[in-house]
Amino acid sequence: MSKESSEEKKPTRRAFLATAVGAVVSAIVTGAGVYFLTPREVAPPETVTKTVEKTVTQTATVTQTVAGTPTPTPTPTPTVVGGIKDRAIEGAKKLIEQLKIPSGTKLRVMHPGGADGHYKQEYLAEWEEKTGIKIETVVVPLIDVYKKIITESVEKSGAYDVISVCPVVYMPDVVESGVAAQMDDWVKKYEPLIYDPVVGYPESFIRSEMSYKGRLYGFAVDYDVNLGHIREDSINDPNEKKAFESEFGYPLKAPETWKEFEDIAKFFYRPEDPNPVSGEKGLWGVWEYRVYGWSTPVFLARFLSKGKYYFDDNMKPNMDTPEAVEALKDQVRINQYLPPQVWTGDWTASYKLYADGGIVTMMSFTSLKKYSRIPDVSKLLAKGINVAAYLPPGEPVFGQIRRAGIQAWNHCHIASNFSKYPELAYCFNQFYTDPDVAAPWLNDPAGFYEPHRLANFDNPEVKKICYGGPEFLAVMLENFDYYAPDVALHGAGEYTDVLNRNLIAAWRESIDPETALRDIATSWEEITDRLGRDNQIQAWLKLKEGFGPKLRPLLK
Repeated sequence: MSKESSEEKKPTRRAFLATAVGAVVSAIVTGAGVYFLTPREVAPPETVTKTVEKTVTQTATVTQTVAGTPTPTPTPTPTVVGGIKDRAIEGAKKLIEQLKIPSGTKLRVMHPGGADGHYKQEYLAEWEEKTGIKIETVVVPLIDVYKKIITESVEKSGAYDVISVCPVVYMPDVVESGVAAQMDDWVKKYEPLIYDPVVGYPESFIRSEMSYKGRLYGFAVDYDVNLGHIREDSINDPNEKKAFESEFGYPLKAPETWKEFEDIAKFFYRPEDPNPVSGEKGLWGVWEYRVYGWSTPVFLARFLSKGKYYFDDNMKPNMDTPEAVEALKDQVRINQYLPPQVWTGDWTASYKLYADGGIVTMMSFTSLKKYSRIPDVSKLLAKGINVAAYLPPGEPVFGQIRRAGIQAWNHCHIASNFSKYPELAYCFNQFYTDPDVAAPWLNDPAGFYEPHRLANFDNPEVKKICYGGPEFLAVMLENFDYYAPDVALHGAGEYTDVLNRNLIAAWRESIDPETALRDIATSWEEITDRLGRDNQIQAWLKLKEGFGPKLRPLLK
């Protein structure tokens, strides 16, 4: 295996340099970039010339036709734990013979920086030895992955054979751009057991991030859901337990509702006290992001827990409803108990403060648990303090808790339509996501992918090494019942930009919640109409099938 840095060779096709084409790329790229960065930080990809430097937060509609079909129907197959990688390898060998693929051929796999540990030679060696096809990885900065994909949709250069799409909220745009190869026929041919109840994928994954409008396009390789993380030392301390119950009238525990989450924020709000882990000044009960690009998952979780989908079945937004107003007002009220870093910090700030003992609980990517277990980094680990997981808080309804575990990020492997050998690229993806192949690379600390197939959650080594035992993984698995995709539609960057800007304005009390949400709803209507309401409705109705089975009946 050979590896390049993010400075891979730039595409050279002259057509790409045309101003008209550049404008299309700029529109789509900036629409995506807003998910990650503040608007002033959004930059064009390195491969784009000066003709596209203007920032336009608008999604261009590419002329690629994406047919809609009924939701994929599982092909009945026996439960076979092994065989997934073997069928992929044998399929690759036959393709090499049939297509006369020359010796020395390489597949180029583009993945984000930070995931390097999942693509080490030792994890790819079996594929290379048995097929003779080498893997060449292309490392791209995380925020540039989508830009590179859209550049490729214009170039059609075949620069990449396999792409780790991130975040998966942009899978619809990737499909609409024509880059992602449809894989339904290959799934029937090579039997990756995607639908298998033992080694397959959770239904929510299949129907949301792996599919678009009922057709399959990718293999999930990650599960970055927003889960609750709580320090066991804080909630088990006898003195804290006694004081908490005296003040609030119920035992101190992981919060079941957003009201209980706020009670913890209020009770542990001690900005002037030294925290008992590091001795540094300041202890806070909770953290909620208040910066552009990082803040929407918790708002969406709060909103869904009130009982509304993002849209109705005609794509009319539910963002200006009383439920949305209540969710946003709850967040404005809790601001008084948050650490000051929430207004400027991304995950690097929250993870550090948490691992230093400055926060009791927060909603976070599940990689926070891994971070809390890194020697010489985590002061929690040095003190022997465990971080437990809990399902996202919600709202009580019909004798149960209506909660939503938001798809926070996630990565999905696709085969490029513009690869010289897209079916061969598919075979690699099937090999790579075989549960036995994936277990070692999931355990590698030099990467951030999480367990994603059902078999991953039952793997003894994954349980032990990744999370220190089975308890954390059990909560991750249970969360699929309440799983909620992001606003994963064509134009996701635009929808998300509007959401980010207005939420921040309301949190900062520049405008009131009602005005902010009314602007979100109005703008979302305009985006939907411009991109094509009928197409968006078709995609949205399919996306709704990706909500968790225990959450769906409680939403309207």
